[in-house]
Amino acid sequence: MDRNSFGLLNEDQIHELEQMVEHWQKLILRKSQATVLLIQRGFKIDPYSVSHK
Repeated sequence: MDRNSFGLLNEDQIHELEQMVEHWQKLILRKSQATVLLIQRGFKIDPYSVSHK
């Protein structure tokens, strides 16, 4: 990310970074959806255990 901020990535590296960011965003969305589902089903969720793992 730092190298990207300084414009030090080539086109292939930029593409790879974009794919990694997209993958990370999808994982965060899935994790959020799973947390909501568990809460709806009555599970007690510690917000710190969800956000720091």
